[in-house]
Amino acid sequence: MTKPAPTKQPARRKPAAKRKGNAKPKFTKIQISNALTEAAGMITQAAAVLAKRNKTSCSRATVYNALERWPELKEHRCEVAEETKDIAETGLLKALKAEEPWAIKFYLTRKAKDRGYGVISTVEVSGINGGAIQSAVEHSVTLADISGKSSQELADIYRAACQHPTTVKH
Repeated sequence: MTKPAPTKQPARRKPAAKRKGNAKPKFTKIQISNALTEAAGMITQAAAVLAKRNKTSCSRATVYNALERWPELKEHRCEVAEETKDIAETGLLKALKAEEPWAIKFYLTRKAKDRGYGVISTVEVSGINGGAIQSAVEHSVTLADISGKSSQELADIYRAACQHPTTVKH
């Protein structure tokens, strides 16, 4: 009797060690600040910058943890985002001055609503094949509604329910 050939088990990666207590962070505050600047404040891009520069892995969680650890990095990220908005507005202004049609339309629809520019949306709603909208109205009577009622009161409730149509056209 021959033994089956042993199967090779895939190599298992060791789980990432978690920082405990006051262990040294993977990246310095300066490294993360520079990465946020280069990435225009975007977390995923900053993680990619850190990974590339340091030839190691870096997750978004690492950057988020650093923002919590060093509050001044949060402020820096906001400043970088504002600078990025300024750059975008400068580009838009250049396109406006060059009379680029897309830039003119974009600007007027967003910033000149007080002058009648903007996006107007019209929504038409109709029923089946363009007909009237129909909605069903359900009438229900519970045991609590009829408990302790006289036969005359029960007859009145029945007549009232029968008078209301089950389909209403608008």
